[in-house]
Amino acid sequence: LDPAVTVLLAEATPAGGAPAIVGYAQLRHASPAPADLAWEADAPPVGPDDVELARLYVARARHGTGLADALF
Repeated sequence: LDPAVTVLLAEATPAGGAPAIVGYAQLRHASPAPADLAWEADAPPVGPDDVELARLYVARARHGTGLADALF
């Protein structure tokens, strides 16, 4: 497990069914990149509280329900 990565899970339980994961967001806590890896000369510096949204997934049946907004 990487302590710099956080995974948020969205779970739903259908009536009379078992809980199921219906979406997730993977966050990477930023670490300052060396100057030679900067992708843009005028990019703001990366701070200790910055987070990158690495992945966002929502099950097709949940599209349009606001779940992606909630995970974001």
